[in-house]
Amino acid sequence: SRYLSQHQDELSKEERERLESKIQAEARASRKLDPKKHLRIIYADSDICVVYKPSGVLCVPGPRRNPSVANLVYDAMRPFIDIDQTVVHRIDMDTSGIVVFALTEVALKQLHADFRDRVEVQKTYHALLCGHISSVGEGEIDLPLERDPIRPPFMRVALEEGGRPTGENNNKIVGSFQKEINKAPKPSLTTFRVLSREVLEGEPVTRVELKPYTGRTHQLRVHCAAIGHPIVGDDIYGLGGEGSLNAGLRLSQIDLFADRAPIELQQRIIDKIDKNLCLHAAQLNIRHPISRAPMVFKVNPNF
Repeated sequence: SRYLSQHQDELSKEERERLESKIQAEARASRKLDPKKHLRIIYADSDICVVYKPSGVLCVPGPRRNPSVANLVYDAMRPFIDIDQTVVHRIDMDTSGIVVFALTEVALKQLHADFRDRVEVQKTYHALLCGHISSVGEGEIDLPLERDPIRPPFMRVALEEGGRPTGENNNKIVGSFQKEINKAPKPSLTTFRVLSREVLEGEPVTRVELKPYTGRTHQLRVHCAAIGHPIVGDDIYGLGGEGSLNAGLRLSQIDLFADRAPIELQQRIIDKIDKNLCLHAAQLNIRHPISRAPMVFKVNPNF
């Protein structure tokens, strides 16, 4: 905030807004957590702990060692391993839903292998999307993703050869993300199924089931934005968000999905609907890391 006050006259409106958003996000991430409010254990034994993570709470401490659900699990379960050794996978800070933590090194090793090789591991999400998807009831989104060179650290769709649309100015690249930006685009696949078409505050929204078959950063959020139905409450990939408009697609490319939510509708939803990101990890299928018994955990979203 001190930097912003000292240099606000030197920054463009967009740069000020992005910096203010970053400061607010860091303030949210650093707030103290209450285990009575933020820790809900669904299942626990001597090897694993499965929890419901609320929206707006970090899943893991990260490099800044901020308060997180992992800290709450560690304090509650007191495993004989380091806190970072409990982390099997993670979901975004603004995403709610199911997360599994390891409580032993053996469990961590097996779960890492299962998640990496997708050995009977299936993640199922529910989301509210802007507009009605009326042309189809289900489908797949098969679009490669890459780190956005213009708006790092966010992601975007990469469609052109080499993943770098021509004519873009890369001078704004943040140095710490240069290595990530230089990586080749990665194949990314999501399937969706329409659960219901609803009206929220007088505006059309679609409730969908999403299944990621690859594990890219922000994959579901970018894919939904790319087909023209950003997730309700998405302040990064939704209209006016910090990420690239239309998930990086050019105007000539956005007809990939004809049933797009009009810009005017997306703006009305932003203006009228005050919600956190409406993305929820609703179901997690795994095998127990020791007994190898199949396990299914389900929690309904609160939106």
